[in-house]
Amino acid sequence: MDRRAMISTAVALGGALAAEATGQVAADGNTVAEDGASRELIAYCGLYCGLCSARTQIPEQAAALAETLRKSEHHGPAEFDKELQNLATPHPERYCRAGKCGHPACAIRKCAQRRNVDVCPLCDDYPCEKIKTLAASEPTMLHDGNRMKQIGLEAWIKEQEERRKAGFCYANIRCLPCKVPLE
Repeated sequence: MDRRAMISTAVALGGALAAEATGQVAADGNTVAEDGASRELIAYCGLYCGLCSARTQIPEQAAALAETLRKSEHHGPAEFDKELQNLATPHPERYCRAGKCGHPACAIRKCAQRRNVDVCPLCDDYPCEKIKTLAASEPTMLHDGNRMKQIGLEAWIKEQEERRKAGFCYANIRCLPCKVPLE
């Protein structure tokens, strides 16, 4: 593959990763569990944002690509290098509860806010049709929500962090297309 083809492929990949990175992170602001684990990485729907590719695989892979390009002295167009750096940089302010990640018209987020529910698995109506719609593309969602109810939020966060450390990422098991219910 020549240099132009390599850059073209990397730019296309970077664009696809950028689209994924801006699509699905969630959290509860500044609340901290008793053990110090941050609750900001729990989306209203019950997904754990620490397991999102935008916080794990994408920054790691973008940083690795940037380093490979640097070592090989191959540089893409300035806009590509800038986007690659953006993908390699974690953005902790992007999360569901702040409204800075996920679809702005997400029906799940709006419902949880209306009902003043901290996280959907703790709602009396869990799992509702909105959750079931999203769960069709997120194979662990209902199991994880029931597990959260069973062991409590703090223990659940610890389990999710262990999954993250082990390399688990939702993108690796997601069933496409992902259908977020919208209002």
